[in-house]
Amino acid sequence: MEHRTDVLALIGMKHSGKSSVGNCVAGRLGRNLVDHDHLIVEYVRRWEYSASGLRAAGGDTPAAPPEETPHAEQEETAATPRGLEITDVRSIYRVLGEERFRRAELESVREFLHAPGSEPSAWVLACGGGVADNPEALDLLASHTFLVYLSEDEDVLWNRIVAGGIPAFLPRTGARAAFRRLYAARSARYAASAHHTVSVESRAIDEVCEEVVALARAKP
Repeated sequence: MEHRTDVLALIGMKHSGKSSVGNCVAGRLGRNLVDHDHLIVEYVRRWEYSASGLRAAGGDTPAAPPEETPHAEQEETAATPRGLEITDVRSIYRVLGEERFRRAELESVREFLHAPGSEPSAWVLACGGGVADNPEALDLLASHTFLVYLSEDEDVLWNRIVAGGIPAFLPRTGARAAFRRLYAARSARYAASAHHTVSVESRAIDEVCEEVVALARAKP
């Protein structure tokens, strides 16, 4: 599987250390770290409130189309016509629904990878765990980035994820079994798409970081 740019992208389950490892890798390579969740929020604030977007999501038509509302003039928090606010990916998923969220997930990374004048070798991209459920986005990352999967033990991830309570993406009843299925499905997709798999099991961030840095430096 060949990659076309020097963007180094990290994929893996929620709480697998993508942001921590990514921050370390970016520092060692002299790059900037960008969080895919941030790209999604920025994309939605600029584009998803088009008339067609809101109608599809069940909202009202805005006063101006997106091209008449430049990103630079957007307020820090984009309010929806239903009185809710776009502050993070959870609110986007809740307000616009899964279909619109997956579209934003795909188009935001496409926009990032094809931004005019961008320097691919300047970036480390930390992807959200749910990108495994977006085949188009995962394929785009596999073909346009140097893709590294950070693999963590299922039980370790489960304990981290439920430390603050059962998250919204898991059912209240049978949450553990549901997570087991989710872990198995996503892990298989990550491994199949990535150029390299790096285990983070029982390893310090610095150790994992050094392995990823070595892979990045050794790639053709």
